[in-house]
Amino acid sequence: DDCGILVPIGDVAGLAAAMDRLVDHPDEAADIGARGRIRMIERFDLARLLTLHDKLYRDLLEERAGRSA
Repeated sequence: DDCGILVPIGDVAGLAAAMDRLVDHPDEAADIGARGRIRMIERFDLARLLTLHDKLYRDLLEERAGRSA
């Protein structure tokens, strides 16, 4: 989604090239960072994370209660 650069696991040369690209193109790096921040805010907002954790705990408790019955 244009908010990062993907590099295959273990591709040290690819990672170095991606880092060089960001250093050589600071405007592009800033744009990628801004898009990444927006994505993180949208997907990992505190209220959403609390709701997901609450659901997780409720589901686990229901599962545990079902095994005990």
